[in-house]
Amino acid sequence: MQKIKYLNWAGSLFIGLVVSGIAGCQQQQETPETPLLKVKTVSIQQTQQQTQWYLSGTLQAKTTVDLAFRVAGEIAQVNVDLGDRVEADQLLVHLDPADYQLSVTSAEANIRATAAEINQTRSDLKRITALQQRKLASEQAKQQLENQLKALEAQQKANQQQLLQAQNQLNYTQLKVPVSGIIRAKLVEANQVVSAGQPVLQLIADGKREVAVDVPENRLASLPKQGQIRLQEHDYPVELRTLEPQADAASRTWTAFYRLAESQAVNALPLGQTVRVQFSQIQSGIRLPLSALYEQGDYRSVWLLQDGKAKRVPVQILRINRDSAWVAGEFPENSKVIALGVHLLSEGQALEEMP
Repeated sequence: MQKIKYLNWAGSLFIGLVVSGIAGCQQQQETPETPLLKVKTVSIQQTQQQTQWYLSGTLQAKTTVDLAFRVAGEIAQVNVDLGDRVEADQLLVHLDPADYQLSVTSAEANIRATAAEINQTRSDLKRITALQQRKLASEQAKQQLENQLKALEAQQKANQQQLLQAQNQLNYTQLKVPVSGIIRAKLVEANQVVSAGQPVLQLIADGKREVAVDVPENRLASLPKQGQIRLQEHDYPVELRTLEPQADAASRTWTAFYRLAESQAVNALPLGQTVRVQFSQIQSGIRLPLSALYEQGDYRSVWLLQDGKAKRVPVQILRINRDSAWVAGEFPENSKVIALGVHLLSEGQALEEMP
């Protein structure tokens, strides 16, 4: 009886294990697999896009001249006013010439007096030479006259230099404009005493005009060499002349100078106006939908579908409009960019491409 009970218990245990194993297999087979995230992709295509943008600037003359007398004196008359147009060699201002005229008169008198002494000494030397040949005058007397003549001739050269200097100073009492242009500033009035070198007028010289443009830091690397401005319903091309190496401490912008080609029309443009410099550039880039851009951390990126997995690639944003972005970056050949749901992705995540 005990043997029969043991067999019954063992059989029951075996049947229970078999049933349990079958149930476990059925449960494992019934657990569904997690489906792959399906993503929409776009192919990478290189495009060229012409972009236009603007910077503000100020129209100015490249050459501004400070006009000053080379001698000191009292201003007798000012012949021009602010904004007047003047031509080269035109008389603008003159000083009272009285003192300088006296210097010229005195120098001329010295020359006449010395010339008379020279003539008299030459006559005496000629007479002494004749007497000396007849043994009626000494050699010493002759040499004395010769030395006196040399000294007078040297003195006359100095007198002539003094006269030239006095005449120059007299001429310097007239301030004439060296080049044509426009009077920008009038700094003195009649009867005012000025010193040598003190500016009395400021002139905007005809010729080169340029636009001073404040360039923000994000435009420095791609600053074009050509652009154009529009003034008085006309377009004028401009070309980059120089870019200052240091930024303005207050505005943190760099000043670029764009020059205009010389012409009568350019010379007539009103200086000091604020103008917009238009720049046009053709940029190569990859056009993607805005939804493909992903920004997290310290750089912008897109997600590629590569070998069935997500791969994040950094990009540079070239331009953005309402629905598209133009980007630049390093992409493997035949890459596909994930266009939607980029915020759901992680590096190396397995994905399925939507048809």
